[in-house]
Amino acid sequence: MTASLESVAGPDDDRVEITTEVPEYGPEGQRLLSLADGPAARAWHAVARVDGDFAGRGWAFAPQDIAGIYDMDVWPGFQRQGLGRALLRAVCGSARAAGARAAALNATPDGERLYSAEGFVRIGIGITYWHHLA
Repeated sequence: MTASLESVAGPDDDRVEITTEVPEYGPEGQRLLSLADGPAARAWHAVARVDGDFAGRGWAFAPQDIAGIYDMDVWPGFQRQGLGRALLRAVCGSARAAGARAAALNATPDGERLYSAEGFVRIGIGITYWHHLA
């Protein structure tokens, strides 16, 4: 799916922030997040928290003018509360502010409903495979 970033509303939910501080990821995860830090960052990590609990996350990576949206996930106990929308708007807003003009992502059927409501359109059908480390 893809969308012009001009069509995606800006961030508007204080439960979500762009951050590199995620202690739940442990020391190794913190080192990876440091790649998304600083004024010239081309990658952004959004975290959703509800009453201090880690509730979801999302990423954007924009090496040029098209941002890739990755790893959008809201934990089951926090779904259907607007956090997915807020995460999407946060990472898209950061990419737009850095000069990206469009975003692209792969969507599950549940995700497609959210992304369509935010201005994304389907450009094809495919399968994404994930390699999970043991």
